[in-house]
Amino acid sequence: MSNELLNRAWMVQGLSGTEKLVLIRLADRANEQDQCFPGQTSLAKDCCLTTRAVRNAIHSLAQKGHLLVVKPATFNQSATYRITPTPPESGSGGERDSGAEQDSAPSGTAFRSPPELNSGPLRNGVPPNPNITQREPSENPQRVDGIAAKKVKPSADGFDAFWELYPNKVAKKSAEKAWAKTTDADRTAILLDLKSRPASKEWTKDGGQFIPHPATYLNGERWNDARTVVAKKKERLL
Repeated sequence: MSNELLNRAWMVQGLSGTEKLVLIRLADRANEQDQCFPGQTSLAKDCCLTTRAVRNAIHSLAQKGHLLVVKPATFNQSATYRITPTPPESGSGGERDSGAEQDSAPSGTAFRSPPELNSGPLRNGVPPNPNITQREPSENPQRVDGIAAKKVKPSADGFDAFWELYPNKVAKKSAEKAWAKTTDADRTAILLDLKSRPASKEWTKDGGQFIPHPATYLNGERWNDARTVVAKKKERLL
């Protein structure tokens, strides 16, 4: 495993939680040539995912240019994966005119800028006259009640992937501070843990009332806690 390659994988933005988890696991298993040869069944077991989810993630990562897949020569061999994570370059190209980042696009495809936002006087959400009927919210997803919505910059340290997987989404700022204190190895273990722990007996009891706050989970290194898997009850046909 190359620490430099793993760091680049963590820095990649614009991925779903599943895609980020598969990319990090592949980078963790890569050799000095940034290659690895795991089977999809093995990857699914490592990431606590289904084989189909792993297959879809690999296909998406390849389309986005973060992975090169070489098909095996024979049926009983695994594919070769060359990990090519491409994190955003800091400071390249200067600042955008709009101040918002452009979404990443797959290699070889032209990027289309979003439609221009309508410009107009803002009234702080309050009509100047109570007799004036308030206008309906804009159908433009980039505007909320006529006010341009700001694009949220994805985190480069993997916090977005954690937040997407964690079931109890409270006190986000405290969780971000706790996440910043974790190491890359901790973050890999955390994402793997959150693929199965939400189904544990401890977290499903009383409708999930005992799921800790995310900051408590991180500060207490709760991903290392033992857990009890809830067995699925078989329904009896009458």
